[in-house]
Amino acid sequence: MNTYRVARVLRRLLAGLALCAISAGVAACGATARSQVSQNLPAPAGPSGAALPTTAGTAAGPQPPAVTHAPATAPAGGSDRRIPAPIPPSRLPHQEVARWRATGTLVAMPLSAEHRVSLNECANAPGVTAWHEQAYVSAQHTPAQEDILSFPDAAAAATAATAIQSGMRDCQATSQNLQRGSALAADARVTRTARNEAGAAWSRTWNAVAGLSAAGPQVNHYYLIRHGSTVVVAAFTEFGASRPDGYDAAGDPAVLAMLAADAVS
Repeated sequence: MNTYRVARVLRRLLAGLALCAISAGVAACGATARSQVSQNLPAPAGPSGAALPTTAGTAAGPQPPAVTHAPATAPAGGSDRRIPAPIPPSRLPHQEVARWRATGTLVAMPLSAEHRVSLNECANAPGVTAWHEQAYVSAQHTPAQEDILSFPDAAAAATAATAIQSGMRDCQATSQNLQRGSALAADARVTRTARNEAGAAWSRTWNAVAGLSAAGPQVNHYYLIRHGSTVVVAAFTEFGASRPDGYDAAGDPAVLAMLAADAVS
């Protein structure tokens, strides 16, 4: 396993267990931590988004970088060096039910050039040169996250955004193949719920395969925006087969418009 991913999974696991111990008591942590799991971005553990972004480097990759507070600007070389501010919890989707709160501040995950960041089982972004993340958790202990990916220039960011959209177009088939490989019914359904000139949004409903996702029935919501040399991916997860207070994806065009406006403001 790539050393960046190991450090990231361990960090999220510890965060998830700490949150669990506070909210449910140590004895309940085993079950609760599984229900808290990310991207998305669902994750193996921790109060983050719908899927753990991971990095693809060499087999004997470098040691994981120190996590630092995000700088005000992206690395030199991009056509748009400003790092967008993270989404305020009050503006995240489904806030009236989820009552999101940030788990810490925006953090920087420095990368060497030409890293590929996997956002979920279906999509990845090639050529990432800097990666910033903000994690959130709901009142129901479900995860959300925003990942801000920086590139050398606008052309590289556009290439990455196209790669992500291509992966999401095939995500239903990809997810169903994962289910078949785990002897599950191939019930995954992926829908593009919004689109504008800056990006797109999707929802995935499925009985998830454990790995990048927490196992079990869930709905993953993904949002993609590109501006200049920056790509923003936000994600959150709802666990369970159905919920009377579940999120209505009819709100996704407004969410996408908000993310696009934030990226240029």
